[in-house]
Parts: sequence; structure tokens; C-alpha cells
Amino acid sequence: RRVHGNPPESQELRRLKERPPLHEYIRYLLYKELSKSTVEKVLRQMRKLPWDDEVIRNYAIKCLIRVWNVKFNNIHCLASLLAGIATHYEDVGITVVDAVLEDIRVCMEINLPKFNQRRISMVKYLGELYNYRLIDSTVIFKVLYGFITYGVTPSGTPSLLDPPEHLHRIRVVCGLLDTCGVYFDRGSSKKKLDYFLVFFQRYIWRKRECDFWKENKWPLDLQHMVADTFEFLRPKTNMFATSSDAITAAEHLEKEFLEIIARHLPEVSDLSTRRGSMESDDHGHYLGPIAETDEQVNVNNADEDKEFVNEVKNSQLYDIEEDEDEVDDTKENMGTRRETVPQDDDIVVNDTAELEDEICHKQQKIIEPSSKEDDDFRSSFEQMVSDNLQQRSTESTKLPVVDLVPPPARKAVPQVPKEGDMHFSLLTKRGNKTHLQELRVPVNCDLVANILSNREAELKERNMVKQLTLDINLRQEQEEIQGLVRPAQRVPNNPKPNQTDARPRYVHPKGAPNVDLIFGSGGKKW
Repeated sequence: RRVHGNPPESQELRRLKERPPLHEYIRYLLYKELSKSTVEKVLRQMRKLPWDDEVIRNYAIKCLIRVWNVKFNNIHCLASLLAGIATHYEDVGITVVDAVLEDIRVCMEINLPKFNQRRISMVKYLGELYNYRLIDSTVIFKVLYGFITYGVTPSGTPSLLDPPEHLHRIRVVCGLLDTCGVYFDRGSSKKKLDYFLVFFQRYIWRKRECDFWKENKWPLDLQHMVADTFEFLRPKTNMFATSSDAITAAEHLEKEFLEIIARHLPEVSDLSTRRGSMESDDHGHYLGPIAETDEQVNVNNADEDKEFVNEVKNSQLYDIEEDEDEVDDTKENMGTRRETVPQDDDIVVNDTAELEDEICHKQQKIIEPSSKEDDDFRSSFEQMVSDNLQQRSTESTKLPVVDLVPPPARKAVPQVPKEGDMHFSLLTKRGNKTHLQELRVPVNCDLVANILSNREAELKERNMVKQLTLDINLRQEQEEIQGLVRPAQRVPNNPKPNQTDARPRYVHPKGAPNVDLIFGSGGKKW
């Protein structure tokens, strides 16, 4: 008996990529060993790498950028590690931040669903970088506005970069706000977030009004995600119930911003006015005036003007409004953010109210070679300071007490005080002797009035306490008397049989029983 089989076509086994041992060690530290409890350990090992070697440096930066290889719950650990490395190698932090922003922009341009998880990880990484003070709020808001404006037509019509059925941008915005939006709770950042939430709701409602979602049901999980984000950031803010409300609120904000721009940036206002004066044909394309031969206007200038106006509107108009309203509260709560790993470098934070309330400039200290004399001087100075502190701690710091002994009482000469005066005794000291003098103060003086009112209040309080004490004593005496009287008047519930009012016990007759009495024969004889 023969058995015939159809074996599958031979597939080449996937060969593991061979890497140098140091590269494997870097991947092991970042992708396997890194966790919340091992951040400091991994940081010490990463600092020991030969950062002067260009190959090792580039590969370490490459691994720090590829955050999608790290567990999602450990992304904040990677951001903390990068913050610790950036204090010693500032260009590493700048390179990683630039690569993260570039990757987010490229994923928006490509718009492939297979990159969705990668985009979520990158956006989470960007929010954690803000939490660890590697970027400022301006970068966060530029990315947020990029999600709801890049490739989106102003009229809300579908586009290739943002089709109606693609809702991943909404999820990404909610993820970024959940990561770092809690710190936008004061100053100009709070206003910026409030403005963005209005435009974000308009973007959502334009998505929901597309023909695709009229035929299909809006995802329930996405609706709950947006509601949870608003509840987490602005619990007292009510979301717009209709699309018309969202669009009206967004247009009102845009009108206010354009007025502010017209006052502060006239050249930008001229560009927006020129854009609004263009006529539109049936297909929605703007028809500009025909340029003369001497002017030779480039066709792309109009598009560049539009992009410039949009960029100014998204980045500068909030700072201009802050200057217009003269908002003084521009400092954010930088101390509430997560603390990075221990570091020796100083972080200098300069808050500028004109452009941005939160621009963190990290300045690395210049380490100068120290000589032996400097070390000896520093150690002796520290020893002197510590000795002085110990000596001062043992010394008593009590204030001198002035000893005023009252003079011996002398016989007062009876004097008839004037009407309306009050007598006081004034104690003074001259040299080593104390003197007691009489002082008369009119009754209508504020001092006397206050003293009399205080005396009356104290007297009333004393009488009240005295009356309460007497009432308590009287009540206690009455309770004691009642406690002595009640036992004598109390009637027992179960009387004893030997008491006088008890029923007499039956006494049995002694001797032989009387039969005639029992049977009632009456003495008859048979």
C-alpha cells in the first residue's frame, strides 16, 4: 500500500539578522530590561556606552526613536531615560524629538492603516516627552492642529489624505490629550486647549455628517473615547449637541483671531483679505486676477499665502490674544510633571509672556578642571560652614527678659476724682528704680470704652458659667434623691411565697384517712 502526499513548497527559513554584540546589548537594555524599576540602572549602562563612536551613537539614537518596539506601558520609561541622557548629550534629545515629529508627519502623509499602531506609540511618546520637559507646549499644539487640518479641506469635503471612513486621527488626538493634556490647566496653555477643543469638535461633526456615516453607524467605542477625554480634561464643559453649534463656535473664534491679526500683523491681514476677495467658480476653484507682464505673479504664491495664514492662525494668534487681554498668569505648574531620573545639571526655565509661557532651556554646565588647591579650599570651606551651624544650634536664642519689680505699695492719698474720669496705674522705670504713677483717662475715650465693654462681656460670661454650674449641681442632687426614693417605692414583679399576701399552702392531714368521710357512707350499716 502506497501513500501519496503533497508536501508544501519549501520556504526559506527567515534568517535572524546578525548584529554586533554591542548593538545587541543596546537592544536588550531598551527593549527588554527597561521598566519602571530599572530606569536608573539602564541609564547608568547607557551612559557607559562609547558615545564618541559615531556608529554606536547613531545606533543608540535609532533605538531610542523606534518606540514601537517597546511595550506600550513602558513608553514613559523610555522618555524618562531619554531625559536623563539629554542632560549629558543634548544633541541626542534634539535628534530624537525631531525624528519623532518627522515620523508623525510622514504617517499622516502616507495614511496607511498598517501604521496605525506605530502612530499611536509615537504620539504617546511625544506626550511623555512633554511630561519630562524635553519639548514645550507649542510643539504639542502644532501636532494637535496638524491632525485636524493637514489634508482636510476647509469645507469639510472628503480628501485622499483624510477619507471619511478613517477615524484614526480622532483616536490619536484623544491619546495625546490623555497623555499630557492634564498639564494644560492654567495660563495661556489652558486657553489654547479650550480653543482647540472647539475646533476638534467641529472636525468630529464634519466627519459624522459625511455620506459614509449616514449609511453606517458611528462607532460607539470612539464616541465613548471622546466623551471620556472631555470629562478628563474639562469636566464642566458641555460638548456641542449639533454640528451647527460646533461650526458656529469655530467660525466665531476664527473671526476674533482674524481681527487680532489685523491689529498686530497688517501684512497677514492683507493676505487674508486678498484671499477672500477672490471669486469662485462652480467647481470651487478660486479665480484670481490676471497678472500683467511686469508683475509676473507665480501661481504657487496664492497657495503659499494660504499656508502662511493658516500657520500664523494656528501658532501665533493665541499668544497675540494673550498680549491683548494682558494676561499675567502665564506660568504653568512645571513642578506637577513627572520627575526625571536624578541629574546634576541645572534646568533653567524662562517664561516669556509675549510668545510662549513655557519655553524650557536646558543649559549644561561647563565642567572646568579643578586643581588640588581648589579641592582643599572647598573642603575647608564646607567644614567651616558645618562647624558654625553646629555651634549656632547649641547656643540659646532666648530674648532678655526685662525685670520690672513693682514698687512697695504706699498709702494712697484719698482724692476725689473728677467726674467722668477713670484711674489707671502706670509703671515706669528710671535707671534701676521703678515708679508707679496715677493716670486719669476720660470715660468717653475709646480705651475706657473698650475696657468697660470687655469687663461687661467677662462678667456676663462668668455669670452664665456660674448659672450653668449651679444648674448642673441641682440636677445631680435631684437625680441622687430620685435614685434613693425609687427603690423604696418599687414593687417586685415576682413576689416571694413567704410574703403576707401570698396564698396559704395546703397542709396534708396526719394519721389514717377517714373512709366514711371519703366515700360518704354516713355511718350506715349494711
